Amino acid sequence: MNTMKTSMAPGERKTAFVLVSISLMITIWLLFRYVGNPQQFIEHQLGINSNAFNNPIVWILTLIIAIGYIIFTVKAIPFVRENLFTISRLKLIGIWAALVLSTVEEILFRQLLMDWLLRLDYSLTIQVLASAILFGLACYLEES
Repeated sequence: MNTMKTSMAPGERKTAFVLVSISLMITIWLLFRYVGNPQQFIEHQLGINSNAFNNPIVWILTLIIAIGYIIFTVKAIPFVRENLFTISRLKLIGIWAALVLSTVEEILFRQLLMDWLLRLDYSLTIQVLASAILFGLACYLEES
């Protein structure tokens, strides 16, 4: 069922160029942040520490939500359903872009924003709500 799509249409080439350009710049920025202080980057900026894996229920719920989202997307969007098992360079570039952009999102909306609100002495609830609202607003404005 896996098929490899080897050629790209002109529109796909433009999309690939933009995604590669943005992803490459962000990857380099992330690598510089990581190389400067790997432990601080992983623990403080990404929030991954020894306690991150202590609660298996959180990971199980995360997996359920991810699988539910995938199932919903496959059922709701015919294009996704038709191309789910097609492997292409553009899809691989998109996966790379999603990984680096979600890492930047984590740093901006979680680490920087929430640390700033913590320094201003706001509660954890306010920090999480502000982060979620600003992230949602950024996503909404991006789609507009």
